Amino acid sequence: RPGVAPPKGKACRYLLPNQVSSRPGPPCIPPAKVWPYTTHTEWRTVLGDRIVAAVDQFVTEEMCDGWHMFGDQTWCNKAMKAKNVIALSFGIEERDLYSEYMSNYYKVPTRLFDCFIEPEKSPPMAGTAPNGTKRCPKNSGGHCYETPYQ
Repeated sequence: RPGVAPPKGKACRYLLPNQVSSRPGPPCIPPAKVWPYTTHTEWRTVLGDRIVAAVDQFVTEEMCDGWHMFGDQTWCNKAMKAKNVIALSFGIEERDLYSEYMSNYYKVPTRLFDCFIEPEKSPPMAGTAPNGTKRCPKNSGGHCYETPYQ
């Protein structure tokens, strides 16, 4: 399978080595030089191996019609064409560029969640950010959602 993480002990090569934040492909996780814990619990090791296996890449750039990278996130272009989807964002604080991007670039409605920020400090959480405007002014610098958020 193209793009699959190499077996343990083998060299790992990033698909886009010059991309320093998020990048497509398998994670290159070097083995720990020392065991950082005082105990070794089998179920935790199994769980960790399952998590790494879950993010191992098996989708190629061709299968995705290319990758789209935004900050510390990478998307498969073909997957982002799905219908009847929503974007979930947790811990948005005062401003959430991820949910604005999902709204404005992909036209995906977003659901925002934050248990800690006071609504008066966060226009989206207060419900005062422009919501479902169909078009946001270019380079306005302010909050704006072309597709409705909740």
